[in-house]
Amino acid sequence: MIPWLPGLLDLSCTDCPMIERIPFIRELQRLEICRCERIHEIPEIQGLQRLSVGYCPVTQIPGISTLSALSIEGCAVTKIPGMEFESLNLLSLTNCPVPKLQFYDSLTMLQVEKCNILTRIPHLPKIEMLSIVECQNVRSLPYSDREIQGMEFFEYVKTGADTDSEDENEENYDV
Repeated sequence: MIPWLPGLLDLSCTDCPMIERIPFIRELQRLEICRCERIHEIPEIQGLQRLSVGYCPVTQIPGISTLSALSIEGCAVTKIPGMEFESLNLLSLTNCPVPKLQFYDSLTMLQVEKCNILTRIPHLPKIEMLSIVECQNVRSLPYSDREIQGMEFFEYVKTGADTDSEDENEENYDV
């Protein structure tokens, strides 16, 4: 813990090439790390609500039960905890080598873009907003037409090489 920052709630580190680790800050609620090439680990800060990690050599995300929003972009993360995320509402993954998503009971928003190793999306019972864009190996979605029509937002876009028309992108759920 950093004694001189006991009330810090929000920490953003962007383009910090000399920082090697994020210190443990007990009251921290929001943490954003972007383009910090020496940060390899995220500390397990219970109470953290929002975590955003972009373009860092981070390979694992700690299981933080209080996390409600998680965004990962351009990192080498290959596994994201499942059941540890009891409060996770929003998950956003862009250009990550995640081969599999866990079951997230509380997830209401899922955005996955350019995650080409990912092969399937689990059925998420509370999902309201779903966006799957340019994930070449996702071949089907586990939702009926009725479930999709009940969502607030739905987007399923395959890569241009995989489709014949733009209309097919929006209506073809099982490739």
